Amino acid sequence: MDKKLANLRVFVTGATGYIGSFLAKRLLEEGCTVHILVRNTSNLKLINPIIDNLFVHVYDGSYESIDRAIQKARPDLVFHLSSFASITIQTSDIENMISSNILLGTFLAEAMSKHRVTKIINTSSYSQHYNQQEYLPNSLYAATKQAFEDILLYYAHFHSFNVINLVLFDNFGPNDPRNKIMNLLFRALKNGNVLSMSPGEQFLDLLYIDNVIDAYMIAASRLMDGKGKNVERFAVRSSKPIQLKELVQLIEKISDKKISVRWGDLEYRPGEIMIPWSKGEILPGWSPSISLEQGISLYLQDDSKNQQRKEEGE
Repeated sequence: MDKKLANLRVFVTGATGYIGSFLAKRLLEEGCTVHILVRNTSNLKLINPIIDNLFVHVYDGSYESIDRAIQKARPDLVFHLSSFASITIQTSDIENMISSNILLGTFLAEAMSKHRVTKIINTSSYSQHYNQQEYLPNSLYAATKQAFEDILLYYAHFHSFNVINLVLFDNFGPNDPRNKIMNLLFRALKNGNVLSMSPGEQFLDLLYIDNVIDAYMIAASRLMDGKGKNVERFAVRSSKPIQLKELVQLIEKISDKKISVRWGDLEYRPGEIMIPWSKGEILPGWSPSISLEQGISLYLQDDSKNQQRKEEGE
């Protein structure tokens, strides 16, 4: 437990998502008073086990609802994880993406400024760095993430915000409902279905969920210490990318089971990142405590326990 974080009042957006739910749980364990922002349509399943320990505020799409939430929460620190994430996008998704990734965040920043809340940890993405570029978004999602970073730059320089942007890479863990590559592989491993894949030559930089949450905790301590610059940006990555084909082999080795994959059935997506961004500064004081191999083993152990509980329940 980090004594610097105990008794802090914190405000979390995106707490109903996978990473956000783990973050909310860790913050409670650290002794924080945790306020979260949800929509009326939010699925609360991932936070149901801890919901009674959270202060819940509802965002109805208006600035006023966020203003009320920040006024009531009076947080020392804000964690902004809420986003609409999609690599391939339909035109019908555009309004939702702009609203979730730019408008909500700007409402949040404006309400923070009004109520003199100045510390925020924002969540960015390695997909803002296609082909190792300083900035080249591989999707509209990545472009909106950069847009909000730029908005926070304004609030940092003209409203005295202290900002840490954490650039996240691929991550995985137990009970993950997201349609991510690791979940597709684990499901194929479990049910024996044949998985259609690209040629599999792309590299992935993968972190177990606990490592990601550790990064948020270290960033929070850094902000509360006030040692950094008013705007900082750090990568949260393993720096040990693995090729997709090698990843399948690794899971097979650890599980002692085969995954049925038809390589080359699918083409690479437009903007597919073949080698993850490797140029950003790693968050000082942080390194992955759980290796990819250990993370895979932990996932398989957890899945086995869940299966056993289901069978015993039957």
